[in-house]
Amino acid sequence: MIVFDKISKTYDGVSNALNKFSLEVIEGEILVLLGSSGSGKSTALRMINRLVEPTTGKISFHGEDIKSKDPIALRRSIGYVIQGFGLFPHMTVEENISIVPRLLNWPLDKTANRCQELLELVRLPPNAKEKFPDQLSGGQQQRIGVARALAADPSYLLMDEPFGALDAITRSLLQNEFLELKRQLNKTVVFVTHDIVEALILGDRIAVLHNGSLEQIGTKTELFENPKTEFVECLFTKTAQQLSVFRNYL
Repeated sequence: MIVFDKISKTYDGVSNALNKFSLEVIEGEILVLLGSSGSGKSTALRMINRLVEPTTGKISFHGEDIKSKDPIALRRSIGYVIQGFGLFPHMTVEENISIVPRLLNWPLDKTANRCQELLELVRLPPNAKEKFPDQLSGGQQQRIGVARALAADPSYLLMDEPFGALDAITRSLLQNEFLELKRQLNKTVVFVTHDIVEALILGDRIAVLHNGSLEQIGTKTELFENPKTEFVECLFTKTAQQLSVFRNYL
């Protein structure tokens, strides 16, 4: 379990990216951090693998303060997927997927077999391993980003707006494929998005952030039926209205 305990992050001694932020990530769930730009959602995500350090408060990983962990070892134990794919353009697909296994000194045959397994898992042909990122479509590149994050079979997966740069059709396809992957692999996922529909599709629970504070966390039903703050009520009431209008066209 990942636990945020009264986490604050202050830049320049004045502005708070996060303010006394507390929540628990439950094993096996997809927890979506939902908020607009500047809400603190990506800051919170990057604290889990220590790409960002809190100003005050504590983050625990299986009951242990992550500050006691070596940051490099911690990052290699957690899968990380970013928006814009983040692939190394001078490396083949196989080389991109194999980065963490190589850093962990896996045998070459084990690494090659894992690459092949992951290409099948993300529905790409075997010969894709020989290609370079610029020879792939945006959707294919994002699949490779997910495969790379899964390469060392981590229990936890951090996803920072991974589908945000894709067109709507490709995005919808990858959302559905990701849910199927989640059912197959049973990973614990923390997923950042500013898209409320994406949050509703993917999240077992949704944590709504606004101006660095946690407004509410709950299932989609809880957020629609029992909003705790005016911000959450406005956000989900408007979404319900939009979804209702959309259904009238079906």
